[in-house]
Amino acid sequence: MVKPTYPKDPVTVRFRPLARGRQSIYLDIYHNGCRRYEFLRLYLWPAQRGDQASRQHNDEVMKQAMAIKARRTQECLLRTQSAHHRKCPSLLFTDWMAGVHLTTFLAGRRVRLHEVDKPMLLDFIHHLHSTTSRRGGPLNPSSAGLYFAAVVSALQQACCDGLIDENPARRLSAEERKVLASPGPRHSHLTIDEIKALQAVGHRRGKDTLAAFLFACFTGLRFSDVATLRHTDIKTEGERRYIDKTMVKTRRHIVIPLSASAERWLPQSQGPNGGLVFRLPTFRWVEICLKRMARDAGIAKDLTFHSARHTFATLQITLGSDLYTVSRLLGHSNIRSTQIYADIVEQKKLEAVSRFDDVF
Repeated sequence: MVKPTYPKDPVTVRFRPLARGRQSIYLDIYHNGCRRYEFLRLYLWPAQRGDQASRQHNDEVMKQAMAIKARRTQECLLRTQSAHHRKCPSLLFTDWMAGVHLTTFLAGRRVRLHEVDKPMLLDFIHHLHSTTSRRGGPLNPSSAGLYFAAVVSALQQACCDGLIDENPARRLSAEERKVLASPGPRHSHLTIDEIKALQAVGHRRGKDTLAAFLFACFTGLRFSDVATLRHTDIKTEGERRYIDKTMVKTRRHIVIPLSASAERWLPQSQGPNGGLVFRLPTFRWVEICLKRMARDAGIAKDLTFHSARHTFATLQITLGSDLYTVSRLLGHSNIRSTQIYADIVEQKKLEAVSRFDDVF
């Protein structure tokens, strides 16, 4: 006997734990492929045995929450019914979304929004993979991925608005999307010789920028952490100094001992700079200065400030530090993020050994 199936309720009541045993009630609303959350500002109290007041309060709160849930469920059903009246069969895909690569791909074809299907999206993926950028070169995989993500988002919005029944992009498998996958971030790092070359160059106008970059090479700090580093973040314990700071990006607390190489690039004076250690210009100007310094030092790499963090991690592993220690120094929450640098070192070893093949 086949069991009857019932449509899934689009609204679910959920609870979020708070301090002192309280719970916040919110609604998880999933309708037409779109998910949103509505926090009701209703709270459950922790009810102890015999605590009639808390139990009565919780009962009243749950009645309010269930009443709001019933209203939201009814609204979803009404939107579904009215969606059939809102559909516009003549609406063109290019009227719903405009884009250079999309227009080039369609090449004048008048494709209606509801006619967009999986085969067409696969053809568009192939088009992005083989087309050229405005500069004439091949389209960067990251840019291609962003263009396709914009199309998927536009289709998802059309689905949420009831203009189409389903987002055809949901039928694409991970393998079919892999054509647009980026080859992965290029971890541009400096070798020991390149660091020495950069130290020897020196820049009168970018002296602070160079000092901050080299300091990051020996501490692994991001630009946001170096730019916000204060003298009070540098602690002293005995004869050693260390950084005790909360990272800007992840809000994770880190403690990094300062080596002599790192301390060498700290400013000698604590001038009136709001307590900041380094006086840095804007991030964009810092990046421009670093590229000029790399060019003057004869470093043929796309140098960015984040290259300092990659340099620190790669050199630490190359010099024998274990992954766990490097992960703690970088402030990674997962050691798999640090594994990338171990792979880089391993690849360098393979390249070094394979050089014998070119000689013998």
